[in-house]
Amino acid sequence: MTSLRENDFAALRESIEKEIYAMLKLNRGIRDILISYFDGTPIISPNDSEVSYILSAAASALKGIADKISNMLRSGVFVKLIIHFENEKIIVLTIDNKINVLLRATVNVPLGILIRDVLRLANKISSLIN
Repeated sequence: MTSLRENDFAALRESIEKEIYAMLKLNRGIRDILISYFDGTPIISPNDSEVSYILSAAASALKGIADKISNMLRSGVFVKLIIHFENEKIIVLTIDNKINVLLRATVNVPLGILIRDVLRLANKISSLIN
């Protein structure tokens, strides 16, 4: 028999997965969306590949580096990190300093649209968990 807490988590996970799949369907340029704990442990990923685990750990490491830089430079609280490679873009942001959201997309998707989409997803996740 599952506990109420496990059922709540399953329902929460299902709601978040629906949001992710809707976003992937709407924007074909998005390659991955990963939700992970601050320590890099994956929570939700549309594909359970080794890449997902690596990206979850990378999101945690990148956020940690950004936090160290922010503290050293007194730049304020971490908001988002944008990495632009030759062939793709990665955006990392944090929800309540507990959960990381990483979005990976092709280079041809406009950055403004990616930021809008990942912020919308983060806000929906935040409203579901709070």
